[in-house]
Amino acid sequence: MCMSVVDDERCAPCESSEATGAPPADSGREAAMGTLAMSLLHDLRNPLAAIHSGAEMLNAAEFPEQHVRRIARIMYDASIRIQELLQEYADLCRTMENQLHPHNLRHVVGQAIDRVATMADAQSVAVEVDIPGDLVVIVDRRQILSVLVNLLTNALESMEEEGSIQISASLGDGVVVVRVLDSGPGIPPEIRDCLFDPFVTARKPNGWGLGLAQARRVVLDHGGEMWVESVSGMGACFAFSLPLP
Repeated sequence: MCMSVVDDERCAPCESSEATGAPPADSGREAAMGTLAMSLLHDLRNPLAAIHSGAEMLNAAEFPEQHVRRIARIMYDASIRIQELLQEYADLCRTMENQLHPHNLRHVVGQAIDRVATMADAQSVAVEVDIPGDLVVIVDRRQILSVLVNLLTNALESMEEEGSIQISASLGDGVVVVRVLDSGPGIPPEIRDCLFDPFVTARKPNGWGLGLAQARRVVLDHGGEMWVESVSGMGACFAFSLPLP
């Protein structure tokens, strides 16, 4: 499988303040870089797992050509996602400031759905969108896209097969509230209060518990908030707010 090389520009580590005599690096930037690194590790896990599983299946048995093509497509899509993640990380290393611009919210949601379409199709999960076509938000598109992909991936991983995901947006007091509702088993009561803490997972034995913590940090950096509305056994609804222009 051929993968193109992302931009050669790298995140150069800061030189030691003891060696240069310069003041210590800004702690806020260091914390942000650490958060980005954790986010990258989390986001790479799913596409790498898809490539590994596909290769394992192809090596273990012979399949009809149609099945082989489907597995190959999943692996190809996963490799493209890895390239995108590495490029996004390289871009973010150049600037730690949010790149805020007006974006059509429905379009951003559509891009997030495209990222998980293969996984949703494989599980026969229907994704429905109820967002006005003219709703505009001032956001860093890549970061909010990452938040939406994380929420959609979590929803899909909570459902073994079939089900539905509904994405909606409603206007409130100077904010838009986005909700991602799934038909999965809901959030276990014992972790609901600490769900946005790092390293807390919900029925995901291979998860690292970093995605929701990072997603909430992105939303907070945009001046919003993220929370969960869930009753165990009745699906989960993750919601976040963004300020209106």
